Amino acid sequence: MKVTNTLFAISIVALLFASNIALGFSHLEAGGEAFSVAEYESFHDVLHPLEHEALPNRDFTRIRSQAPELIRLGRAIVKLGVPKGTAQQHNGSNFIRGYDPDTGKELWRLGGSSKITAPTPVFRDDLIVVASGRRPEAPIFVIRGGALGNITLDKEQTSNQFVVWSKQARGSYMPTPLIYGNYLYVLSNQGVLDCYDLHSGNEIYRQRMSHQRGGFSGSPIAADGKIYLPSEDGDVFVVKAGPEFETWVRIR
Repeated sequence: MKVTNTLFAISIVALLFASNIALGFSHLEAGGEAFSVAEYESFHDVLHPLEHEALPNRDFTRIRSQAPELIRLGRAIVKLGVPKGTAQQHNGSNFIRGYDPDTGKELWRLGGSSKITAPTPVFRDDLIVVASGRRPEAPIFVIRGGALGNITLDKEQTSNQFVVWSKQARGSYMPTPLIYGNYLYVLSNQGVLDCYDLHSGNEIYRQRMSHQRGGFSGSPIAADGKIYLPSEDGDVFVVKAGPEFETWVRIR
C-alpha cells in the first residue's frame, strides 16, 4: 500500500464472518492520497457502502470527499451476535457505526466520539460498549443491540432509546474496556481503573494503580475472579473482580 505524509502507522483489522472477510484499514494523514483505486479494488469486501458504487467507476475523488471515515487512526471492529440480529461494530472518529456484515449496509451511527479511536468495541448479551480516550470527548457509550438510524445523543442527553448510558472524559485511550460479570472495567493509560455497573452506568469505584514510571497501554483481561492489568514497566497487577477494589498481587 502506498502511504504519503503519514503521521501514524496504518491499522489493519481482518474479521472473518461466515464465508466473508471484512478488512478494516485506516490511518491519520497529513496530505496526499494514501491508497490508489487499484489497491482498494484488490479487497473483495469493503466497509463503506459508498465504495460499492464508487469503485467500479474509479471515482476515487467521490470516495475521499464523501467517506471521510476512511482517513483516521485505529478503526477497530468486532462481529456481534445479538438476539435482534448480527452486526459489525466500528469505532470511528466521526461516527461509531454498525453494519450488516452480509451486505455492508450501514444500520446505525452514533456521533460524539474522539478524533482518534483505538479501543475495540466489546459486548455482553445485547449491550455493546464503545470507548475512546482522546480529549476533550473521551466518551464511553453503552449501546443496545438492534439499533437503527442515527442514534447520536442530543447535547444535554446521556441516554436515549438505543444508548443505554454514556459518560464523558472517562474513556480509555489505548486499552480496550473489559466486561466481566455484571461490571465494566475501564483502564486509562495513566493507570486509573474505573469500575461501573454494566447495565446502569453507576460508578462502583475509581482507583489508581500504584505503578512506577510507565503507563498502561495493554488491555485488561480476566479469569477465575481476577483482573490482570499489564503495565508498560513489565509489571502485571492482579485485582479482585467485583464491586470492591482490592489488589491481590503485583507480578514482576
